[in-house]
Amino acid sequence: MTKTAWIALGVPLVAGIGVSTGATPEAEIANGTIRVRLYLPDANTGFYRGTRFDWSGVIGGLEYAGHTYYPLWFQRSDPSVHDFIYDGADIVADLCTAITGPAAEFVTNGKGLGFDQAKAGGTFIKIGVGVLGKPDDNKYDPYRLYPIKDGGQWTVTRRPESIEFRHALADPPTQVIF
Repeated sequence: MTKTAWIALGVPLVAGIGVSTGATPEAEIANGTIRVRLYLPDANTGFYRGTRFDWSGVIGGLEYAGHTYYPLWFQRSDPSVHDFIYDGADIVADLCTAITGPAAEFVTNGKGLGFDQAKAGGTFIKIGVGVLGKPDDNKYDPYRLYPIKDGGQWTVTRRPESIEFRHALADPPTQVIF
């Protein structure tokens, strides 16, 4: 049986929307008072590719009344780090923590959907990330980079007043009802 999950996030701020030409896909929304830079989900070149937080609507910067919010808070990422560390004057974040803005992590009882039911080698779902592999029988760790078995299909719809993110997933072994 195939289950499908849809995530829709509207960001209603804008009078105009533009897309950056940089390597990391991003979009900007603004209404004359607030300007927001959003990183778009992309498994190959996206800003955030960890398995803890939802990939949609990652805020890379927000400007309001002459103030800037959500700047990059770390200098580099390292998969061997658990959460983050200080390395001299630098902050080093693990891949699952290296995100900006008010990040969202969707969990049930502190874990991804179907994590407890999945056997080692099986799969579970992180909403906004994809179908993840459960490599062993260790307890769930949000700072662990789980293998992404299927990133699903992202659809990003830009409108004059918002950006909408939809994430479709199908994982028959998980059998989680959405």
